[in-house]
Amino acid sequence: MPWVVKDLAIPPDLRKVNPHVLILGQGGKGKSRLVAKMLATDIEAEDRAVVVVDSDGSLVDLMIAWISAHPRGREMAKRVILIDPTYKKGGFAYNPLNLPDMGDLQTAAASIVDGFKAIYTEPPGSQSQWNAQTADILRNAILLLIGNNKTLIDLPTLLNENDFRDVLLENIEKKKNQRVEFSTLLDQWGRYKKLARTDQWITWVEPILNRVNPMLSNPRIRAILTKPQGDLDIMDVVTKKKILFVRIPQGDFGQDANLLGSLIVSGVKQACLTLSTTGNKQAHNPVSLYLDNFDNFIEKNTIEAITSETKKFKIGLIAVTKSLQHLPEDFRNQLIINIGTLCTFALSKKDGDLLGPQMFPIDGRKVKHQTMSNIFNPVNTAPQFELVSDEEKLNIDKIVRQEERTFFCYRMGAEAGLFNLKSHTFDDIPESKIKKKLIDKMHAGASKRSESSDNGDD
Repeated sequence: MPWVVKDLAIPPDLRKVNPHVLILGQGGKGKSRLVAKMLATDIEAEDRAVVVVDSDGSLVDLMIAWISAHPRGREMAKRVILIDPTYKKGGFAYNPLNLPDMGDLQTAAASIVDGFKAIYTEPPGSQSQWNAQTADILRNAILLLIGNNKTLIDLPTLLNENDFRDVLLENIEKKKNQRVEFSTLLDQWGRYKKLARTDQWITWVEPILNRVNPMLSNPRIRAILTKPQGDLDIMDVVTKKKILFVRIPQGDFGQDANLLGSLIVSGVKQACLTLSTTGNKQAHNPVSLYLDNFDNFIEKNTIEAITSETKKFKIGLIAVTKSLQHLPEDFRNQLIINIGTLCTFALSKKDGDLLGPQMFPIDGRKVKHQTMSNIFNPVNTAPQFELVSDEEKLNIDKIVRQEERTFFCYRMGAEAGLFNLKSHTFDDIPESKIKKKLIDKMHAGASKRSESSDNGDD
């Protein structure tokens, strides 16, 4: 029976159990339009927080234009928070070292370490710069900065300058009775002080400095991350069902902005963890987390946590990428096992080889040739079947040679099934319908949000 294009519908009860989606495919095949339609559905539903980290910028541009032209655009825009380092007039700032009122130091520091770790996903066969000692030093450095109300701009100075570090430790010494973590922190840094002037120390902290220094040297990213009191409160995004767009096009920033994206992703995880552990269930709304080129912003342990403990975190991950080949094997396997829905547009041959057996189970019963005798006398005759190897090749070709906008949707688990679909049409918004003043308000952020709404948005 030929494949028939069908609509994709994930029932609410199924999405609640496993809302995670992996979208794969080469460029220009329809991934962005599928994601845009999914985003529009989530935004219009108003039943969850929506977070988008866009490494290209075109998806966020499309969605804010769509919001501005929407009949309810002005109401939707009130929910929007837009982090965009390319916007020259300023906007929202984010200090990941701001400790939420109901948060705790250890989990906050661990969250930031996860954000750093995400940008160290090395290709298969490469030696990772990240190690346990580097992670331990970073965690204690973050704790020391949080305890002194500092920002990430102080991290290189803390790791490089003994005098600055001693001042921060003296401040912690004065208030060590306020929190149990402070005494442990002082003990840890007492041990580090003996190593801080050695070559071994440089080896351990160099991976941190190699990532944070280029980011902080870019004035547009630096302005967002180094404000002592940030405008962006991710806990507020979750509890008030807001829409957070993070626009960090690699064409403008290269890899330097990836840390900004990964820190926001780890902040979302931290906010949801805090809400789940404090018992504030009414305020803990679901979150749809959309990540373009997802492996730039999230590491495998974070994916493992949010996909295996969906009920706890209430985060639905929609991960988009062109290929899985650049990921370590254990990372690839984890994705295939834990993600509930897999959408594959036209893929490379290697990705087809990887995913074909998963999506198209082979039982050796695929008919290659059938005669009239097979039809009218099925008892005494049998059709000719495809060889298993040939059937595998045919299945891989189905994935690799798909037309534009068509994709296979594979659902895993109890609701398993394979569907041949066509991505939705989500056209660019006509220039005449875009309300540029409303877009400017979304860009400008909190400082301009209070201006009179009676000035019009056209």
